[in-house]
Amino acid sequence: MTDSLLLVDDDVGLLRGLGEYFDRNGYEVGRADSAEAGFEAFERLRPDVVILDLHLPDMNGLEVLERVRARGGSVILLTGQGDIETAVRAMQLGAEHFLTKPVDLNHLAAAIARVCEKIRLARQNTLLRAREHEHEGLESLGVSPAIRELGRQVELLAESERSTVLLTGESGTGKGWVARVIHHLSPRAGGPFLEVNCGGLSATFLESEMFGHEKGAFTDAKERRQGLFELADRGTIFLDEIGDLAPELQPKVLKVLETKTFRRLGGTREMTVDVRLVAATNRDLTAEVSAGRFREDLYYRLSVMPLRLPAVREAGLSE
Repeated sequence: MTDSLLLVDDDVGLLRGLGEYFDRNGYEVGRADSAEAGFEAFERLRPDVVILDLHLPDMNGLEVLERVRARGGSVILLTGQGDIETAVRAMQLGAEHFLTKPVDLNHLAAAIARVCEKIRLARQNTLLRAREHEHEGLESLGVSPAIRELGRQVELLAESERSTVLLTGESGTGKGWVARVIHHLSPRAGGPFLEVNCGGLSATFLESEMFGHEKGAFTDAKERRQGLFELADRGTIFLDEIGDLAPELQPKVLKVLETKTFRRLGGTREMTVDVRLVAATNRDLTAEVSAGRFREDLYYRLSVMPLRLPAVREAGLSE
């Protein structure tokens, strides 16, 4: 998965230079020339690391640092005046590094690499703990034959880490939880688990969420953005309410399943991903296919390994 950066600095020349440098070195790069633009870009892009100038025209950089850290962001602070008091305060607020201008690109690149590695290790540890927790939770469900059989099937699905899974059943049967268990028990547990609900979103917004977009792809597309399929590389993506997927997006999802490739919205380059798809629905997809609302070829691609989750009344949870 490509590491992503957000550069926040009112020096347009520095933004351009750093952006081009890190873009050439394989990073996804976003840019903002003010604090407010930086906040908006951070929420939209969710970068791995924010490279933040201490002196911005609309807000003190330490205030920006504090707000970004509160949202879980990792920040490297840049300043033209490297006084000790400010550096100490920045570290107290959670800055990963404090570097002075003019920026030494080698030092900055090394700092970014260290932060990205720290983030990767933290994610892996979180996933390992979650995997242990999910396995314990799966075992604790063994109160009835139906649930024990469900646990056995979930473990089998987890082992087949390249096969698409379709979870069906009534609302409230825990399809999202089962999807996470499948991921955490699989060889992909060290990779990301990302999810999106296909219902209630406009087709354009959902396409951008799933596949990303290029700058200028639509009115508010001010920066290039990675989609969930790209971010979930070497992990699992969970498409909830797949039965509500817009007809115009169905062939795009089918293409990813068939070729492992896609294009960002507004893009021309084919992106390749290694991702497992788990989908869920409370609809009868065979009926949706018969009614012409769901593609038959997509249905068969999704249901390589189907699993129907029992309703509470069937599961014998009251035993």
